[in-house]
Amino acid sequence: EMEFGSNASCYNSCYNSQAIHMVKQTISVTIISSVLSLLGSLLIILTFVLWKDVRKSTARVILLFLAIADLGTAAGYLVAGIGFYKFYPKSNNITNDTSYNNFCKTQSFFTTFFPVSSFFWTASLAIYFVIALVIRKPRWGLKLLIIFNIVNWGLPFIICVITVSLGILGPGQSRTSAGWCFVAEHNKRFNYSYNIYLALEAVCGKGWEILAYIVVLFCYVIIVSSNRCRSYKKQGNLVVPEYTLRKSDYIHLGVSAKEDYRRVSQALAKTDLKLFFIPIVFI
Repeated sequence: EMEFGSNASCYNSCYNSQAIHMVKQTISVTIISSVLSLLGSLLIILTFVLWKDVRKSTARVILLFLAIADLGTAAGYLVAGIGFYKFYPKSNNITNDTSYNNFCKTQSFFTTFFPVSSFFWTASLAIYFVIALVIRKPRWGLKLLIIFNIVNWGLPFIICVITVSLGILGPGQSRTSAGWCFVAEHNKRFNYSYNIYLALEAVCGKGWEILAYIVVLFCYVIIVSSNRCRSYKKQGNLVVPEYTLRKSDYIHLGVSAKEDYRRVSQALAKTDLKLFFIPIVFI
């Protein structure tokens, strides 16, 4: 099997002629979106700090940690965008630039750690909603927060430390990113095949991202299904057995039952509409 990145001449020339041109077209969008994400994350954090009532909710505490992870992600992408304008005009063969390589390794550590942590916190929030709304055990919140913090910060840190120490994170030439460093296409310690390269991308972010989408959608289906089952049971309880009714009650109860059904149906429709936006907001 042909080793990925073994052709150094094509590596430099192909990248310089194609990837740089594509990245230059998108790097300004990366910087603008990063600034907006920074502002949004800061707004969530300030809201949590300024209002005491907000701190009592486990879901909002999880949202705070998610905002911190997103803040780090946006800051990393912003620094990467600025670094692109700083380093690339200086050299055509940037892979031999020591200062750029050191910058790239540091930047790739943070732009891997915080996004992976963000995916974990997104999935954690969806899981907590299932526990609170379906299982109805919101008191598990404190124990869950301890577990979530250990996993959502610890596992990404371990992944980043191992990959950086092995030289896996570094100048990835923006093959799958818009200007920021990711999985290095060249590794001085060992060469890996293209399939191994894809596997490393999955471990360093892409796989966790897809897994987070699956978890969110799965939890959404569980919440919606549970909500509908309870609503149908509530509608069933509105039916009054005929043997308990007198003839004079039929007209009054007929109108009342229709009104109750209408209210329950409207409440169900509103709830379904709100739940519909849950996976969209998460993703």
